[in-house]
Formats: sequence, C-alpha cells, structure tokens
Amino acid sequence: MTQDELLVLVDCAMAEGRRELDLSGQKLSELPVEIGKLKQLESLILGKKVEGYEFVGNRHLEKVLGNNLKLSD
Repeated sequence: MTQDELLVLVDCAMAEGRRELDLSGQKLSELPVEIGKLKQLESLILGKKVEGYEFVGNRHLEKVLGNNLKLSD
C-alpha cells in the first residue's frame, strides 16, 4: 500500500466514522501522523498475532505478522 493509498483509507475511515481499521497485510513500515485524526477508532489491526513473543527495545511484545512496523526510540 502506498502512502497516498493509506491516507485515502484514513480519510475514508474518518468520514465514515469507522470504529475499526484493519491494516494487516499491508507491509507498512510506518504509520502516518494522520492516523491520529481517527478519534472514534476503537480497534486498529496492524497484523495477525502469532504464538510467541519477541524482544523489541526493552520490552517483550507479542509476535505479529503482516506489517513491517518498527518501534521508534
């Protein structure tokens, strides 16, 4: 998914008042700041949880497949 496609999706979700947004499988490497516009959002799905944990930064997080998101420091 391109950045422009993602921004269109965020705008549509905002206009429709969606409470859930599924971005799993989009191979995103970062989220745009515009995601903060979705004040009504209750669920943001970024990938599929799989069994196990991984050490990221100084935390153990559940493993998630479907995106290439990284924690920023």
